[in-house]
Amino acid sequence: MAAVLSLEASPWQLGWLSVLGVLPGALVAWWAGAWIDRRSRRTVMIAADRVRALLIMTIPAAAWLNVLSLPHLYAIAACVCVASVLFDIADHAFLPVLIPAYRLVGANSKRETIDSIAEITGPSLGGLLVQWLTAPVALAVDALSFVASTLLIGRIRKQEPAPAARALVTAAPSLLREARDGATLVLRDPLLRALFASTMLMTMSTSFMAPLYTLFALDTLRMSPGMLGLVIGAGGVGALAGAASTPAIVARFGAIATARLALLAGGFAQMFIPLAPADPLLGPAFLIASQLLGDGLLMIYMVTEVSLRQRSVPLAMLGRAAALWKMAYSVLAPIGMLTGALLAERFGVRNAMWCIVAGVVMAGIPLLIPKVVRFSTP
Repeated sequence: MAAVLSLEASPWQLGWLSVLGVLPGALVAWWAGAWIDRRSRRTVMIAADRVRALLIMTIPAAAWLNVLSLPHLYAIAACVCVASVLFDIADHAFLPVLIPAYRLVGANSKRETIDSIAEITGPSLGGLLVQWLTAPVALAVDALSFVASTLLIGRIRKQEPAPAARALVTAAPSLLREARDGATLVLRDPLLRALFASTMLMTMSTSFMAPLYTLFALDTLRMSPGMLGLVIGAGGVGALAGAASTPAIVARFGAIATARLALLAGGFAQMFIPLAPADPLLGPAFLIASQLLGDGLLMIYMVTEVSLRQRSVPLAMLGRAAALWKMAYSVLAPIGMLTGALLAERFGVRNAMWCIVAGVVMAGIPLLIPKVVRFSTP
């Protein structure tokens, strides 16, 4: 919103802004997993939050001094991306330290439920703040949320295993060797390999939304920032329902079947986006339908996928395995963002949105492989 409303960014410029919010992660993800496995994951998370708060606060400061520019937003997006990669990998590896494996589905469901509540309230509040106070000022509130995060994580008192006890004995204990060990573990396991392929296909397809969704809503459908915030908040409602229902669905149908069907159905639910008419009532209604159904179904997939990963990877290698996911995401998401931006420039934003539907549906194909279908979990 800051780029669109304050600086009148084009689809191509928004594409690069989105890319710089993801691509730098590839430069650090390959070693970050092994590096984090040697350290306190809690400490890494707190440090990453502090860095993000300081970086984001420079945007309202620049706006106040009347020097805000797209290069500034590009630089902040890239630096925040690096800090976010470190936080996300540490976060993924920290949860199994806190609870036993048999409770991971329920725990991830509760975590995603909280995230969904944040998605319901955050974008809606953000859209209203943008409307009332401008986008840069709304980002000042965003920076304060990272400060709150550091205080909450700091209240966790459970002790982590000593890094030396977590480390695996290898012939060459270099970060590069340990990172390669994590990739080898994932790519040799049929289940992990299929989950990796499906999630990356979904990532590349949904990354089209990053540079286009805001522009599509504000420019093509002529929605207000406040309405856009409410629309995105509706996705939190769908995600909330999906996260809360995942444990029961997995218990009834099994983890693999749940992941497969949720991903396929979630792809078809994206059809409401390109079908949305430029109407003040029907346009938002179509996007809300996509947010409710699509976010709910894809949330079921993500909770199940993360839980399967955490069950299947040894505790000492969770950081390295998560780093492979993050590194692939950091490479594929920018490709999708720039592809979406180019298609939007050439064929229009609405037509580019249809690629999201096809891509997410195709992402379910790796989970149909017989070896994966036969996999069972307790």
